[in-house]
Amino acid sequence: MTDLRRQLDEKEASSSKSGSIDSVKAQLAEQEKANSELKQELETLKSSEQKRVREVKKEMEETMHKRIIENENQMIGRIGELEKANRTLTQENSELKAKNLMQTF
Repeated sequence: MTDLRRQLDEKEASSSKSGSIDSVKAQLAEQEKANSELKQELETLKSSEQKRVREVKKEMEETMHKRIIENENQMIGRIGELEKANRTLTQENSELKAKNLMQTF
């Protein structure tokens, strides 16, 4: 791009080659147009990529939230089981203590 500008400046300085100047100007215009299109495409790709990143992040957060809820529910269920087992053992312990006291007397 810079090379074309330099060429254009040189060509304009020597006005004897009018056709060449127009040719270089046309090449420069084409290149600038192509650069503009590439920049636009890059911006579109960046935008699409950012959107996809947000979507994936949201999906991950939802999955993690579901897993946390599942784990909490499993833990609540397990706590219930342990509390029930504890009550049963406490009852059995009380019965054994009573039985032991009766045997002592």
